[in-house]
Amino acid sequence: MIIDNTKKIAHKPNIKSYIRDFFNKDFTFMIYSLMTLSSLVFILRIYPTFSFNIIINFILIAIGVFICLSIINYENGESIYLKKICHKKKTIDCDSIIHSQGSKVFGVHLSSIGLSYFSGLLLICAINSTVVLNSLLWIYLLSSIFIIYSLYYQIILVKKICTMCMSIIVINIGLAVNLFFVADTSFNIKDIKEIGSVIICMYTAFILIQTYINGKYKNKEFKREKYTLTRLKNRKDIFMKILMQQRKIESLTDNIGIVFGPSTAEYKITIITNPCCYWCKELHKEIHNLLWSRSNIKIQIIFNVPSSSSNMELEVSRAILARAASPSTYYASNEILDFWFEKSYNNLSLFKKRFIFPKTILEAQDNKINEMYFWCKSEKLYTTPSIFINGFLMPDEYELKEVLYMI
Repeated sequence: MIIDNTKKIAHKPNIKSYIRDFFNKDFTFMIYSLMTLSSLVFILRIYPTFSFNIIINFILIAIGVFICLSIINYENGESIYLKKICHKKKTIDCDSIIHSQGSKVFGVHLSSIGLSYFSGLLLICAINSTVVLNSLLWIYLLSSIFIIYSLYYQIILVKKICTMCMSIIVINIGLAVNLFFVADTSFNIKDIKEIGSVIICMYTAFILIQTYINGKYKNKEFKREKYTLTRLKNRKDIFMKILMQQRKIESLTDNIGIVFGPSTAEYKITIITNPCCYWCKELHKEIHNLLWSRSNIKIQIIFNVPSSSSNMELEVSRAILARAASPSTYYASNEILDFWFEKSYNNLSLFKKRFIFPKTILEAQDNKINEMYFWCKSEKLYTTPSIFINGFLMPDEYELKEVLYMI
């Protein structure tokens, strides 16, 4: 039987967002939720004792959170706006600073440390904004260690400036100056307790942020490796080399089963199936679409069903083969396969109501069924579905839909 029924199928492209968000959505939601909640608590607590310096302090910390979050996204290549701000110039080069070894302390990016630092400050200010002013001043002064290191690394070692890194330095200096004239610079036991509470907030923020960033980084690496492997896997030359190393059918199959497609087709796909196999049911959907869209492929369906098998799979196999023997072979075979796998799967009574054949015709198919079964047995094919391409077993690493893109 020769069938040449090519049909072009139009695919609608998936509608995607026309612009990528400035920030990673879930991480941004977490940080902005923290900022919003902290702001509300801060406003409620500061309202009875209004202080301009405390408000400035809170605003500068919030800006610090925003900038550190922006730097983290820039490190991951997810911020198109910072790429414009940090455009490489004679003395400005954010990439050489942010992606260098000097931007890490014990393997941790300074951007993560900075975000933890400002997030912890944001929390402590919202909870206890007026009491911990003295302690905050000491924290700001202690952070000057990082300021000195950052300036030394940028100006002396790299001889380049990162605008966002310098912004963090300016903010931290602004925080210290803002509180220097209003906070008590004396140091006592109470300050130690308050500094401890600030450090706990920062450390908690650091653990949460670093856990998230590490998970995100590993996921990104996994996707990159998967993409690289997929590109190699989907190369036709590589697939054909792998295919030629697979098991090959030893005996001819030309005179058994049901065949769809032109005899001159470049590729012959042989499918060992069973009417009561669930995975064969799923595979049939791909076969159905394939029959209407490709003229260079011939499909052969072979049933691995012994005549002594269960009543259902034997009766369905008989009916399908009887239908395939009708004059309009292609449409008849396709119709009965579609009806069984898509509308009446495992419902024999419904199937038999739709397709009625004389008992003699059904029993006459047993020779064909046995021929297919003993062929499968001789080839030691016991599992369904099994797929062969030009006589070679399709590699386990591939699915049929992937193979169809390459042939």
